[in-house]
Amino acid sequence: MERRSCKHCESSFQPRPQNPRQVYCSKPECQKARKRLWQREKLRSDSDYRENQRQAQKRWQEKNPDYWKRWRERHASYVEHNRECQQQRNGRRRKIAVTVEGENDASMFAKMDASNEEFLLSSGTYRLVPVAVDCKDGRVNHEFICEISRLMVSGGDCKERTLSP
Repeated sequence: MERRSCKHCESSFQPRPQNPRQVYCSKPECQKARKRLWQREKLRSDSDYRENQRQAQKRWQEKNPDYWKRWRERHASYVEHNRECQQQRNGRRRKIAVTVEGENDASMFAKMDASNEEFLLSSGTYRLVPVAVDCKDGRVNHEFICEISRLMVSGGDCKERTLSP
C-alpha cells in the first residue's frame, strides 16, 4: 500500500482507506497542527464562522471575568519572567526610539488600541497605492505595502470638497 510523508512531522505513514487524500499522520501533535491550519483558514475566509467564534469568546469571557487574574496568581514565576523579558524588549526598543532631541518616544509603548490624535485618519475617501511587492522563492506574496493618501475631505458641501495631492 502507498506510504506518504506527513505534512507536519514529515514521518512516513500509510493513509487510511476512508481518507485517500490524507496528508497528516495520526499523531496527536500532527492532528492539532491540521486543526489549527483548518481553523486559521476558516477564520480568514468565513465571516459567519468568525462572528460565531467572536460571540463564543465573548460569552466565555463574561462567564469567567477573573480568569487571567487567577492564572497570573497560579503562575507567578512565569509572570515575573515575562515581566523581566518585557523590560528587556522595551529597553531594546528605547534605543531605537530615541528622538532627535534625545528623548524617548513613549508612543512606541502604548497599547495597540490606544489612539494618538496625530496619527488618526479622518473619515473620507482614500486611495491605496501598492509601493512594493514582496517576492519569496520566486513567488509573488500577495501582501502589499501601501501608501495611504487622502483623496477627499469629508464634510461640507460636495462643491467644497478638495482633492489632496
